[in-house]
Formats: sequence, C-alpha cells, structure tokens
Amino acid sequence: VDTPSFTILGSSSFNWTHPAPIHTHALKGLDCQPCKKGDCTKEFVCLSGLGFDEVASEFDPWASTVLGW
Repeated sequence: VDTPSFTILGSSSFNWTHPAPIHTHALKGLDCQPCKKGDCTKEFVCLSGLGFDEVASEFDPWASTVLGW
C-alpha cells in the first residue's frame, strides 16, 4: 500500500521486512540477533540496550529522505 515503515527489531529477523527504501529498521546488532525466541537469558538486551541515540541515528536520515522531515 506504499506506506513507509520504521521497525525496531529485537529477537525478530529483519528478513521479513520489505526490502524497499521506504522501509527500514533499527537493531542493536548483537551476535545473538535474531534469536527468534520469546524468552531471553540475557534480559532482552537487544531491546533494552538499544538507546535513543542509536535509534535516532537510523530514523533521522530515513525520515528526512522518505518522509521529508
């Protein structure tokens, strides 16, 4: 439907996201990603360890280009 999307990934794989410039994602980039599990022995550091600055560094250029912000 041509709707841009920005996804924050934890245990999910980015392989299911659509490979088009209007879609992007942020992830921590840990060795255990993607684990595709609903429970974690590492306290979900893939999400809890992903800070605002890391997400913003992916989001800001994408929003500027795709959304014109």
